[in-house]
Amino acid sequence: MTQFIDLELIKALFMLSLVLAFIGPAFSTPKKKKSKQLQSSKKSSAKYYWFAYVLFITAVIFFQADSSMMQAKENVKLFRGAKVIRCTNDGSKYRVSKQDGWQVDGFYFIKDSLMIRADKCEE
Repeated sequence: MTQFIDLELIKALFMLSLVLAFIGPAFSTPKKKKSKQLQSSKKSSAKYYWFAYVLFITAVIFFQADSSMMQAKENVKLFRGAKVIRCTNDGSKYRVSKQDGWQVDGFYFIKDSLMIRADKCEE
C-alpha cells in the first residue's frame, strides 16, 4: 500500500501545515496577563487541535493510497478480462491490452522495458 502514497499530496499538506503554524498565531487575540490555569488550558487545547490535525492529515494520505490501490486492482481485473485500457505515463498515452503484448506484474503493466503502474489507467 505504501507504493501508492502520493508524494505530491504529502508536500502540499506539509506546506499547508507550515502556513497554518505561522499564520495561526497572528489571528489569536492579543496577549494579556492571564492566569496560569487559563494559559495551561489553552496550551493543552492547542496540542489537542494539532494532534487532531495530524491524525486527519494521516487519514487523508492513507485514504488516497487505498483509493489508488483499489483502482489498480480494478484495472488489473479489467486487463485480465481482455479489456483495452488507456494508460498515461509521464504525459504519454498507451493502449494496454493482452492482444498488444502487455503483461501484468503485480500492480504494473509491462511491455518490453516500459512499466506503467495500474492506477494510472482507465477503461
